[in-house]
Amino acid sequence: MKVSLNLIKQFTSINIPVDELVATINNQLGGVEEVTELGVRYKNITIVKVVSCEKHPNADKLSVCKIDDGQSVRDVDRDVDGYVQVVCGAPNVHANMWAVWLPPHTTVPASYADAKPFVLEPREIRGVMSNGMLGAGDELAINSDHNGIIELREEDMPPHIGARGLATGQDFAEAMGLDDTIIDIENKMFTHRPDCFGQLGVAREIAGITGQPFHSPEWYTTLPSFLSACRQRPTIPPPRAAAKPKSGRRVIWNPAVNG
Repeated sequence: MKVSLNLIKQFTSINIPVDELVATINNQLGGVEEVTELGVRYKNITIVKVVSCEKHPNADKLSVCKIDDGQSVRDVDRDVDGYVQVVCGAPNVHANMWAVWLPPHTTVPASYADAKPFVLEPREIRGVMSNGMLGAGDELAINSDHNGIIELREEDMPPHIGARGLATGQDFAEAMGLDDTIIDIENKMFTHRPDCFGQLGVAREIAGITGQPFHSPEWYTTLPSFLSACRQRPTIPPPRAAAKPKSGRRVIWNPAVNG
């Protein structure tokens, strides 16, 4: 089972180094097969806003973009307004979008485990200088999509980001919860521990073996309450482009069970 240390920390305190925690899990819970530091893969990757997007003068399928990183990245060429120039081949790139920028000297996450990881450098693309790249999902190793770059929207962001809004120069890993440590515990250990099936159960067990209080989430300890649907008309939200084209709902009044 892969356990997220960020998630575990929502339910209990971790006051010891990761290697000590791993040793404790090995001794008292189950064998740890692998420890992955996700944050290292996303070092220096930054949330930016595309302030302009123009057609490349020498290539039909490329765009020349100016991006605003809040001047958070050092040692990169900027124009008089402080913006950075990036050449992008994605069909969905456009002005005023929020994107994910991999600055020069950044390792592309998808290549992190390769024998020769791909490290970006400033370079000319068809005669125009490009400083790094705007990342697609597969390049960032978060999905397999290479049809376009990732476009961030505030309504899709985690709650702690949605509350304050997107901002130029935000650390991508921190914003998306990827500054995390993943601990992979052998599955055979859990065959006789159904109470540990899931992150919450493992968090409870880690709290016990490390001598820390465990805090159950409110949704786990509070009984849900439901309003009566009697005479209520269902509301159907407007469809989104990515949603299925059709949906249906049915309301049944006063069902009777016989027999």
